[in-house]
Amino acid sequence: MQATAARDEILDHALDISPGQFEQLCRILIRESEKTRELQLTPQSGDDGIDVHAVIDRDLFQARLGVQAKRNNEGNTVSSDTMRTFKGSLSEGDYHVGTFVTTSSFSNPAISSAEKRYIRLIDGQRLAEIMLQSELGVVQEGDNEYATD
Repeated sequence: MQATAARDEILDHALDISPGQFEQLCRILIRESEKTRELQLTPQSGDDGIDVHAVIDRDLFQARLGVQAKRNNEGNTVSSDTMRTFKGSLSEGDYHVGTFVTTSSFSNPAISSAEKRYIRLIDGQRLAEIMLQSELGVVQEGDNEYATD
């Protein structure tokens, strides 16, 4: 299948899994994309708004990363209230950087709120693109041809 169809299928699969499985998918995505240590899922209850914890370990710096993972249906946009809660969780947990991953999208006020704290936002379309590029859930079979994995 073509890249566009592969991205759509990846997103459909992400919407079909449970919220806990989506958190696990986000952990795997971070493991494949970043040089980290202490990468772990937080408990599903009492996680204080952080679903994945990691320490990004680069040559010139290290930083505590907190990730919020929300498996939302397409019309269920992440609001500014949800973003403010996440920002509070990052602050309370002494995280240096944050990433918010959703299968849906972000409202404009949520985007503005995230930009003030340099929170990386990954919506459903970007998530599918990252997964396609890193061949997570798909394999490339030829020039612009993919199969689900």
